[in-house]
Amino acid sequence: MERVWETERPFELRLAGVTIKGRADVILDYENRVASNLAIVDYKTSTKSVLTDHDLQLQIYVIAGRREGLSVDRAYVHDLRFPDAEPHRVRVSLPGLKRAEEVVVDAAEDIRQLWFQPHPGVRSRHYEVRTICKSAKD
Repeated sequence: MERVWETERPFELRLAGVTIKGRADVILDYENRVASNLAIVDYKTSTKSVLTDHDLQLQIYVIAGRREGLSVDRAYVHDLRFPDAEPHRVRVSLPGLKRAEEVVVDAAEDIRQLWFQPHPGVRSRHYEVRTICKSAKD
């Protein structure tokens, strides 16, 4: 608790043709023992899919924080079902963050064009739209 810099921190990220809004659960300071380095932590109560499915969300928060001038050094997802487990560390390298931006911009464009390509298979099981998706498998 001594490292809590802010809780429920809102973020807004403007990209080409889309604005993404979110709220980081917790931001910690003294990341990697440096006072100005911050880490974003997102707590999940259900991680039905693999933890890496949440990486995009945290990567977007990191991009938004850095654009605000914050020194966001790391990001983590913590599964509250296993409170003693180590949090999953999200990759925040520049190439990874660039790719996250591209994914969001591409998804926004697909939505604008009303283009929703089905992705049959295992992945469909992880998303709530599976109940209306013809390609979803149980």
